Amino acid sequence: MSDFLLSYIQESISRSGIYYLNKEIPVWSDDPLPEHINLSAVLEKVEKMLPSAYFRYVHAVKIGTYPEMINRELNAMYKDSVLYISNFQADEEDMYDDIIHEIAHAVEEHNSDLIYGDERLMMEFLGKRKRLYHILKSKGYNVKLEQFLKIKYDYDFDMFLFQDIGYPLLNNLVIGLFPSAYSVTSLREYFAVGFERYYMKDYKNLIKTCPILIKKINILNESTNEYFEKYSKIIEEQNVVEVVMCVPPRKSVDFKWQESGDSTHFKVNSKTMISFLNSKGYDNLVVLQNSSIDNKHPNGLTATWVFEYEEKQTKLKKRKRKPSSEE
Repeated sequence: MSDFLLSYIQESISRSGIYYLNKEIPVWSDDPLPEHINLSAVLEKVEKMLPSAYFRYVHAVKIGTYPEMINRELNAMYKDSVLYISNFQADEEDMYDDIIHEIAHAVEEHNSDLIYGDERLMMEFLGKRKRLYHILKSKGYNVKLEQFLKIKYDYDFDMFLFQDIGYPLLNNLVIGLFPSAYSVTSLREYFAVGFERYYMKDYKNLIKTCPILIKKINILNESTNEYFEKYSKIIEEQNVVEVVMCVPPRKSVDFKWQESGDSTHFKVNSKTMISFLNSKGYDNLVVLQNSSIDNKHPNGLTATWVFEYEEKQTKLKKRKRKPSSEE
């Protein structure tokens, strides 16, 4: 695409006031963003950070100042498949971590059994909450253990953390225990903050402090690959790899409770396919033939990609460490 055409498209989008995340999810501002925020750059970075499969859980992104967010003192929230993001943003990094955090809640809503079903994440969270209780008690705070054993959001507990203790102090107290002060608030926020930090490249710190949380996110990543494994065929010849993909059409449903894997809108482009092949050990891929999958359209159910690669790396399995007491 020429620089002139790209500039024309960006200018047209800017005039319309509507942008798109992952080329499909409409994004618009009900209230203006600060001039130093480049919304296109923010959305592009979010697309690069997250597996494209996660975007299927989001139907729209709204930017502005909304009463519910003001009442709850929130910078962002997720509700009914829509992300609500405050237009008051310090910088672009502040904005894209808000977006990733709320996408985490969308992912969580559709994968709750996988994330919470075996209760291991809950046990990790409560173990940390108990340790924090003893830390605060030793510092003279009037705390009750039962407050720390609730996994759901509790307004009074939230205000105790936010106002009585204060996040600056709490952030220091939870170093090596929680990803952040806000992740103490509830089990759901513990997952969402961890998800956000994982994709913001804070993996090394998380794996030391939150091993079960890391495992859950890795399982989610693997589950997105299952779709590729199920419907893709990989053909190798010398240093060329061909991928043929054939998927079933998206199943139409009338109610949210009818939703399943077959009713999910799934799109695959060359960038997504490269990520999948990277996970299979194919490195330094060069696209020889582009294609795309969109299970929403009859003409988008089959596709063939061709890539050139340098070498297929053999992945060695690491010896499992001895489980910790929390696991």
